[in-house]
Amino acid sequence: MLSLLSIGCGGAAPAPTTQPTAKASKPATCAPGSDSAPRDARARMGSLQAEIRKCYTLATGGGDADVKVEVTIGASGEVTDAKVIGGGGQKGARSCFEKTLRGAKFAGFCGPNVSIRWTYALR
Repeated sequence: MLSLLSIGCGGAAPAPTTQPTAKASKPATCAPGSDSAPRDARARMGSLQAEIRKCYTLATGGGDADVKVEVTIGASGEVTDAKVIGGGGQKGARSCFEKTLRGAKFAGFCGPNVSIRWTYALR
């Protein structure tokens, strides 16, 4: 599982670790030295902060929250699953978060699907 935890607003995330998920898919050929996880994962997850904040504000009227999510990414960079695993409040906010995350596109990589856990600190 690729684990990228962040506090969203200036917090440092620990070094990522990878572990395949249950639904692993691997391309037929992988060149030596190919990335085994999306190299843009941190940047891409961070770039969704404003959209996640907008979802939260529209659904709840605002305020502070820590929204914990898990995203599974396939080797082509497509999001195969996205879910809120903590915080996020109302169902409408959660649905918007998940839709936003499912629409994200990551860099392709060579290896099994990876899951990323991320915390958005909405302040």
